Amino acid sequence: MNFDLIVLNQTPGEVAALFDLGTRTPEFLRPRREAILQGYLKEKLGARVNQCGFYHDLGAFCQIEDRLGFNCAAYLALCCEESAFGCSPNHKKRHNYASWNAVDFKVWKVAAKFATPTDSILKVGEKISRLYLADGGKFAGPVTPGEFARNLRSAAWNQGSFQGWWLRKEAATIGAGPRTLNRMNCRYASNPQWSWNIAKIMCEVRDYYLKTEGRGGP
Repeated sequence: MNFDLIVLNQTPGEVAALFDLGTRTPEFLRPRREAILQGYLKEKLGARVNQCGFYHDLGAFCQIEDRLGFNCAAYLALCCEESAFGCSPNHKKRHNYASWNAVDFKVWKVAAKFATPTDSILKVGEKISRLYLADGGKFAGPVTPGEFARNLRSAAWNQGSFQGWWLRKEAATIGAGPRTLNRMNCRYASNPQWSWNIAKIMCEVRDYYLKTEGRGGP
C-alpha cells in the first residue's frame, strides 16, 4: 500500500519485479489502512463481500505489518489470490487463506488448519516474514539458476504455455531484489503467474485508494 513506491502508473509486472514486500505503509495512511482494505473488498466483491472469510479480520493484516514489516496490502493480495478473495469453501473450512502447507495434487490432505481467520493471518504472516522476508530466512536468499532449473523440471504443469511463463520470469527472478513477489513465486507457488496476479490486486487496492481519497499523498 506504499503509494510512494507503487507509483501511479506502475504495472502489475513492475510491482511483481520491484516492490519490496517489507515496505511499511506511509505513516500518514496507517490510521486508514483497515478502512481502505475493507472498502476495496466491498467494491470488488459487491454483494458477495460477506462470503469473504477474512472480511471482518482485516486488522490482523495491519498487525503483521506493524510488528514484522510485511506490507499489509501485499499480504491481503496474497490471501485473495490463494483463496478466491476469501470465498473458497476449502480455504474457509480451514481458515487457511494463504494455502499454508498446501501441496499440489494433495492440497487439502496436508494444508494447515487454523482456529479462526485472525489466528491464520497472524500465524502465517509470522511464518512468511521469518522464512521468506527476514535476512537469513530459509527461503529469503537469491534464486540461483540451478534452483530455477530444478523448479522448472519438477513442476507438474511444466508444459506448453506454462513453461513459457517460467522462462520469461527467469530474467526477472534470478538476481532480483531479495523480497519481491517474483522471487517469492519460485519458492511459494507453482503457478508461474502467481506473482503477477498478486501484484494486480495490489494495484487495484492502490487505485481504489486514489479514486476514493482523491490524492496520493498527505
